Amino acid sequence: MILMLASSLLFFLGEHIAITITARALQGLSASFVWVSGLAFLTSQTKPDYIGTAMGYVSAAMGAGELIGPIIGGAMYEYIGHFAVLGLVCGILGVDILLRIVLVEKPSEPHRGNTPGQDNEEQPLLDGEREEPISRPADTQDTTKTRCITIFGRHLESDLCASFYAAIIIGTIRYAFESALVVFVSQHFSWSTSASGGIMFAFCSPAIFGPLIGHYTTKHGPRWTSVAAFIIAAISLVALGFLTHADKTTKILFVTVVTTIGICLSLLSTVQSVAFSMATKRREVKAKQEGRDGSSGVAFGGFSMAWTVGMFIGPLAAEVFVDHVSWLGFCIFLASLSAVSSVVMSFTWREWDVSEE
Repeated sequence: MILMLASSLLFFLGEHIAITITARALQGLSASFVWVSGLAFLTSQTKPDYIGTAMGYVSAAMGAGELIGPIIGGAMYEYIGHFAVLGLVCGILGVDILLRIVLVEKPSEPHRGNTPGQDNEEQPLLDGEREEPISRPADTQDTTKTRCITIFGRHLESDLCASFYAAIIIGTIRYAFESALVVFVSQHFSWSTSASGGIMFAFCSPAIFGPLIGHYTTKHGPRWTSVAAFIIAAISLVALGFLTHADKTTKILFVTVVTTIGICLSLLSTVQSVAFSMATKRREVKAKQEGRDGSSGVAFGGFSMAWTVGMFIGPLAAEVFVDHVSWLGFCIFLASLSAVSSVVMSFTWREWDVSEE
């Protein structure tokens, strides 16, 4: 956070293009570190039953920030000036740093396994008590353990890899849509800047339902919710490709379909975040039981990288299709990604367990 504060000051006060570029690079680096470490800390400190709700609040907070930030920042920059925005940014970062200082980490529970030199008469009885609940569905557990994929020398569960894939696709669709949507409505509907901002509000506002979505996912799992959301998004994207006329009915349908797509993407973002967090929590508990380092920071780093890949591919695809193909071709491209992903998601997360063990 201190690096983010310093890079923000450098960005606002720098007068050379090289300083500005360096400041933006440092902002991205520090933001990635804060994001990954924050999610890893949240997962490690939250019980499995509440991970869905917690990740839902994270999604809702992100959506609120995406909506409120540009509105407040733009108004302050226009009416008060450059340094007013700097003061607001520094104030928010200062409060964040203060909250992180006073944050108290929950102490980790001591490992109950055998320690070197430990030999007492009660240990065989304790071992016998622990064997009983573990011995229930042996076939199911063996099946789960064998569903692993090796990537760069690391053994990852297939469900974990599916969430990586889903994050890339969701990020690609989301950021491609965000890049092209405002430009399209400005050119074809002759909407003003405020009206264009309104369409983005319709697209991003469904994120406020994140806590409810997270709670539902914790109970029922991410599989069929993801399949349904991808299918509805694919159908909506194809329909959106044909809504290009400037009449009033088309504009109403356009906003309705955009809102539907926003609901689907917000649903998918929260559901896959919950699924990934649950998988990393399970790996963390298993590692601690085996006496290994159970940190989930590396896993969340990979998840963040998957989102970054989507952020890179999305705007690039938007530029290629919208400028050189057509709006319909762009929507069909995104719809095809969504349709294929619905098939992929139907084969994932066949088992869902939120217990500690």
